[in-house]
Amino acid sequence: MDERFNEVQFAATYLDGGRPGGSEGTDRMVGFFGNINYSYDNRYFADFSGRIDGSSKYGKDKRFAPLWSVGVGWNLNNESFLKNAAWLSRLTVRGSIGLTGNQNFDPYVARTTLEYKDGFYYQSLGSSFITYGNDKLEWQRSQKRNIGLDLEVMQRRLTVRFDYYNDLTSGLLLPVSVAPSLGFSSYTENFGEQRNKGYEFDLNAVIIRKKNFDWAVNVSGTHNENSIEKISNALRALNDESNALETDQTKAIAMYEEGESLNAIKVVRSLGINPANGKELYLTREGKITEEWDYRDKIVAGCTDAKLEGNIGTNVIWKNFSLNLLFNYSFGGQVYNSTLAERVEGADPTTNADKRVLGERWQKVGDYTFYKDIADRTISKASSRFVQDNNYLELSNISISYRFAPELLRKVGISALRLGLNSSNLFYVSTVKRERGIEYPFARQFTFSLNLNF
Repeated sequence: MDERFNEVQFAATYLDGGRPGGSEGTDRMVGFFGNINYSYDNRYFADFSGRIDGSSKYGKDKRFAPLWSVGVGWNLNNESFLKNAAWLSRLTVRGSIGLTGNQNFDPYVARTTLEYKDGFYYQSLGSSFITYGNDKLEWQRSQKRNIGLDLEVMQRRLTVRFDYYNDLTSGLLLPVSVAPSLGFSSYTENFGEQRNKGYEFDLNAVIIRKKNFDWAVNVSGTHNENSIEKISNALRALNDESNALETDQTKAIAMYEEGESLNAIKVVRSLGINPANGKELYLTREGKITEEWDYRDKIVAGCTDAKLEGNIGTNVIWKNFSLNLLFNYSFGGQVYNSTLAERVEGADPTTNADKRVLGERWQKVGDYTFYKDIADRTISKASSRFVQDNNYLELSNISISYRFAPELLRKVGISALRLGLNSSNLFYVSTVKRERGIEYPFARQFTFSLNLNF
C-alpha cells in the first residue's frame, strides 16, 4: 500500500470499477509570544501576555495578528481586616481583558482550489472548483472582558464562582452561499461584529457532613445574550437573497440585522386560523389583517438562546451506599417547530399521517383550531404560529453504588469490591413535544458494573 494513502477506511466498500479516495490539507502557523506574572504578599497578582501569530489560512496580506491579554486579582481574605475571619476561607476579586484570534476552519478557504478529473474526457471539463478563495480574508478577533468573584466560606462547605463577561468579535467568519452555476456552493467572508455578554456561576454546597452521612449539591448556570453590532455588504446581500426565496420559506430562515440576535427567529406574525374559512391570518407591519404572507412583514418572534441553562447535581453518601444525580435544565428560549408545519399540517392526508392532521384541523365554519383546512394544500409559510417556548428539565444521569466493607473482604482474600448501577436519560420534560421523525429514538441506557481488586 502506498504510504501516502492515509485514509484507508474509505476502502471498506466501494462500487465495482470504483476506487477509494481521500483528501488532505496543510497549513502553517508561526508565532512569537511572551508573558509576565507578578504577585505581591499573596494579596495582589497580575499577569501580562502578548503574542504575534501568523497563519497561512488567511489572505496573503492578512496573515499576521497581534494578540494580548491582561489580568489582575485581589485576595481580600489576606487583608488585615478579613484575615482573622474564621468563617472565610477565600474571597478573590479578579478581572481580565484581552484580544484573541480564531483560525478554526479549513486551510484553503482563502485560496481558490481546483479538482482535476481523469475519469472521462469526452464532452467534459478537465477540472472543477472545490473552493473559491478570498485573498482579503482577515483574522477573526475577539476582545474579551471579564470580571469574576471566587468565594469559599464555612471551611469550604460553600463555594461560589461567578463571572460576568462582555465579548466583542470583529471580522466574524461565515460562509456565503452563492448560485451553484458558479461551480461552487459558498465562500468564506468576514461579516462584521458580534457581541456576547452574560454571566456564568457555579455553586457547591455541602449541606450535611456527618460520620455516616454526607449530602452535597452543585448548581451551575449560564446566561448569554448575543447581538449583531455591524454587518458587511456581503451579509446584506445574503439577507436579500434569503428574502428572495419567498416560495420556499417554510422554515425560519436565518436573517442578520444590526442590533438583533444572531439566533433571532424572524417570521411573520400569525393571528391563527380564520374560523370562517380555515385559512391562516397574518398581521402586517402596518397592523392590517391579511391572508397573504409577505416576507416584508417579518418580525422577531423569539430567540433560540435560553435565558438560563445549566446543570443541577447532588451526591449522597450513606454508610457504604452512594447516590449521584445529574439534571440538565434550560428555560426562557424559543424554537421554531418546523415539524408541525411540514410533517403535521403539511403532511399528505392520503398516506400515513399524524392523527392531528385529521383530529385537530379546521373542518367547518366556526371551528377554532390550530391547524388549517386539510383541503388547503398550499405550503405553510414561516409564521409565529409555530414558534414555541423551549423549556426543559432532564435527568441525564443517575448512579447508585455499594462498597463492601474491607474487613469482610479480607477474609476471602479480596481487597476491594464495589457494585454499581448507572442509568442515563431517565426522563425528559419539555414544553415542546419533540417529534422523532427519522431521528434515533430517545433511548434510556442502563449499565451494571462490578469492580474487584485482589
